[in-house]
Amino acid sequence: MIAHTTTASGLKVHCQLDQTPYPTGIEVSDEEMRRVQIEPNPFHPEWNYRIRPHTASDT
Repeated sequence: MIAHTTTASGLKVHCQLDQTPYPTGIEVSDEEMRRVQIEPNPFHPEWNYRIRPHTASDT
């Protein structure tokens, strides 16, 4: 789906598989997940979302 994405202004999206090995088994606590500022997008929010950075007042 992403490989064929374009916009009216001509933006083209390119993608590449990242084959870098990453460690497995890292667990994120419920508290850590609650602190992630996820803003779902109306179009397929299960796939499309924005993660907002924390500000000094968030910590």
